[in-house]
Order: sequence, then C-alpha cells, then structure tokens
Amino acid sequence: MIERHVLKYNVSDYCRMIRAMAERGFVEDYVFWEKFAFRYVFVDQRSKGERSFTEAQARKLWDSFVFLKLKCPTIDIKDVLVQLEKFMDQRRIN
Repeated sequence: MIERHVLKYNVSDYCRMIRAMAERGFVEDYVFWEKFAFRYVFVDQRSKGERSFTEAQARKLWDSFVFLKLKCPTIDIKDVLVQLEKFMDQRRIN
C-alpha cells in the first residue's frame, strides 16, 4: 500500500512513514527503499519533474533520514541527504 502512494504523500506524512519504518528496523526490503521511498526526494509525481522543497521541508526530511540512519545503520542515505542539502541554507549547515 505504501509503495503505491508514497510519492503522493505530503512532507509530514512522508516523515512520519520514514520514522515509523525506522522504529521498526525495516531494512530487509532494499527494493522498497531504493525504488519507492527514496524516489520521493527526487521525483515529483504530479509535475513529472524534479521535486523541490522549502528549506523547512528539506530540514524536516533531512532530520527524518538521519533518524532512519541512526536506527538502521545499514541503509545508505548519502544521495538522499545530498539532494536535500541543495534546498537548505548552506551558511547554517557549515
């Protein structure tokens, strides 16, 4: 069910889903993460183009992915974090 609708989630629902999966230690299904969950950060299904975020949305997503990495250290989220950092104020990152 999540796979079919994940690209339609708003940022809050998506973050909630990421945190719930992290709490449960959901790491076995790499296809889910690579083909569905991580695509949310890159692809906007509605416009069929690249997704964009406000700085606040990007920070909320970034925090959720860091939480995922802490709970599930075997998941590679480097590309996702790099994509989200494009929308964040670089002065506050350094």
